[in-house]
Amino acid sequence: MNGRSILMGAGMALILIAVILSAFLNAIHAEALRPELYDADSRVAVAAMLGVDPVRDAEAVTAYIGMKEEEQRRFAETVTAYMRGKSETLPPQLNEKEQVHFGDVRQLIQLAGRVSSILLGLAALLTVFGAWLAEHPGTKTGRALAIGAALGLAVLVGSGLWVATHFETAFIGMHRLIFPNNLWLMNPETDICIRMMPTELFQGAAVRCLIRTAWQSALIAALLGILTIFMRRLIKKWVNAPIPG
Repeated sequence: MNGRSILMGAGMALILIAVILSAFLNAIHAEALRPELYDADSRVAVAAMLGVDPVRDAEAVTAYIGMKEEEQRRFAETVTAYMRGKSETLPPQLNEKEQVHFGDVRQLIQLAGRVSSILLGLAALLTVFGAWLAEHPGTKTGRALAIGAALGLAVLVGSGLWVATHFETAFIGMHRLIFPNNLWLMNPETDICIRMMPTELFQGAAVRCLIRTAWQSALIAALLGILTIFMRRLIKKWVNAPIPG
């Protein structure tokens, strides 16, 4: 392949990675703003950890968490408003360390939303650039796109499989990386946050994020495909336009 074909293949790989990462970060952002995450989902996850039924053994779940269902519902509403940036108030059940940690989490969630938008913009720019390259004579478009897509998918699938098979390692490693103050290390005897948000809760959230990532990525890919067709037609029309005079 010539230089333009290699450039197109590399661009395709970057577009694919940018699209999926953008959708994934958007999914994380959306998941963190769901009140059910801190309420119903939390109780189901705690029940799974205890090995009990969340409905039949609701009292056992309540006893472990330390909050009744109605109290936890109000807790979830307050946390959600805080995470959305609509309030600066956190539930009184959280101690000082937990409140600082929730502040760190809110900053990261807001950052995830911004980075998601940046990556989406990058994918659109690369798509336009790819359409321009495709209209150059000698560019092996089909082969370049196929190789680029294969490389991008290999990176994403490889990373995803590793995380799926090493979830706890990845989960702990991620927390150590993004929370250097170690406030995420909590004691279930003193910190209600860790009691209501066990690992099972994050595993369920990860599955929901992956499902959302899949359909969002497909939607974005379809829109970028339409953008490619439009730009190639526009570029071809511009190149073939008669020179004035």
